[in-house]
Amino acid sequence: MDKGFLHILTEKRTFYGLLAIVTVSAMLLLSADIFSQSRDGRRQIVDEDGGEELPVAGQWKTEEELRLQQMLSEIAGVGENRVMITWKETPEAVSVFSSGETHRRLQGVIVAAEGASNASVKLSIIEAIAAVYGVPTSSVMVFPLKQ
Repeated sequence: MDKGFLHILTEKRTFYGLLAIVTVSAMLLLSADIFSQSRDGRRQIVDEDGGEELPVAGQWKTEEELRLQQMLSEIAGVGENRVMITWKETPEAVSVFSSGETHRRLQGVIVAAEGASNASVKLSIIEAIAAVYGVPTSSVMVFPLKQ
């Protein structure tokens, strides 16, 4: 055999040996990461509206929903009621002075109330919510509470 050929053969063996070591090392690092991850099946729930949620009779309500529900129950004729508020994240206008933060804006309110079948009571609920939150009446839906 030629001395030049042995030199090339030795370099190829060295190269393939290093390649094999790097490949095996990468596989070991990846498998260590995979096996160290939690396998209990839990998922993280992200609270997009940022409100504190409280358990109420098997449901989760925000403090704002509970406050509105309590206030509506004080209006004559409304009676028992359920409230759901939805929020929309809106980016702050970008300017030299803005922080680039997002703000919550009320998107809509749904109310189910005992007295909602009475047109006068229904109108009172809609106007109260529109006034408090500064939203158009079209963003407020009111329905009779299921008996």
